[in-house]
Amino acid sequence: MADPEVQKGRIVRIAKEMQIDSVVRFSPRAGRTWIRFIIENEATGTVLVPASGDYHSSEIADKSDDELRQFLSNLSAGRIRPSQF
Repeated sequence: MADPEVQKGRIVRIAKEMQIDSVVRFSPRAGRTWIRFIIENEATGTVLVPASGDYHSSEIADKSDDELRQFLSNLSAGRIRPSQF
């Protein structure tokens, strides 16, 4: 089973790589193996990724870093892009 804390760490790391001033906030209401988050621009408070929906940690673990970058870009509707990395 994919460790949810490891996958959360990957999301944070990749979000920071893509948008240096981003902050990822995880929902405490998601189950133990589920991940739900938003990503904001810390400097401006702009929401870059609204509520992500619920993803099982294994869904995140199955993605390569490049796939996760594309996934975050898609969730952000282009507000953050892999090309910014």
